[in-house]
Amino acid sequence: MRIAGRPVHFACTSHCVGADPIRWLKDQRPLELSAALPDGTPKYITTADNGLVIWNATTADEGVYTCMSGRFQFAEFGLRLPGCSYDDEKCYWETEFNQWCDEFDKYQKEFNNWVCVKVSSVAPF
Repeated sequence: MRIAGRPVHFACTSHCVGADPIRWLKDQRPLELSAALPDGTPKYITTADNGLVIWNATTADEGVYTCMSGRFQFAEFGLRLPGCSYDDEKCYWETEFNQWCDEFDKYQKEFNNWVCVKVSSVAPF
């Protein structure tokens, strides 16, 4: 479950040979990776495997995050932080839904990597 004030990690792995660098979008706009928290700590950090970490996630960070390379979209993640207490039934179902979405995101990433490998292996005529 994603909780306000905690870090959030999105994975993005590309197995495409010679692929363009990975870039991240938030709500279809380039993500400002140089943003910082009030104490100067970076708000966003990219990992060695091109993942994205959002430090101290708040409702201002809610939205759709997309991992792109060139014209290929490798993954898309929706970030919504629950605004209910943990003993609330609605919150329970939001948690279940978020876990399902996380699983779907993994399948989507693997499918997109498979497509990239297929496109890369097609010989030009």
